[in-house]
Amino acid sequence: MKDRVLYVLANATVLMGLPTLKKHLMEEFALQESKVFNTNVKKALAELSASPRDDFGKIGGSYHAGMSSVAYKAKEKADAELEDAQKYIDQGCIKCCFCGEWCPGDCELGEDSIARGSKYRCVSCNKIFWSWISDGYTVAHEVEYKKSFNY
Repeated sequence: MKDRVLYVLANATVLMGLPTLKKHLMEEFALQESKVFNTNVKKALAELSASPRDDFGKIGGSYHAGMSSVAYKAKEKADAELEDAQKYIDQGCIKCCFCGEWCPGDCELGEDSIARGSKYRCVSCNKIFWSWISDGYTVAHEVEYKKSFNY
């Protein structure tokens, strides 16, 4: 079972949790879910986790095929992008939804027409975009805030 787990993880492009891993094992090897199957998978994962291996790793409740795997590198890249984005957000910048450039807080033109967010002009592409109060003025949108049917 360990070889099968390693095979599935080696072909994964994202981190896999236990339910997803079991699903892929059943699809790839035509296995049926049962108590024995669940026990074998958990036992294999416990043995793999206990031994120091280059082709297996665990982050939280998710598994990957080692530090050189596509899934692990994608996770590292996503973490780095999130950290980078947080630096800009902490400086009061907002990312343009059209061109992807970070605009400083002084590109704000003022409140939008229905007082549900702010209106911005991108310093890079010169397009107008909006932020909404509902997501904390940190996400750019192509449209002004839409009213619900209850208003």
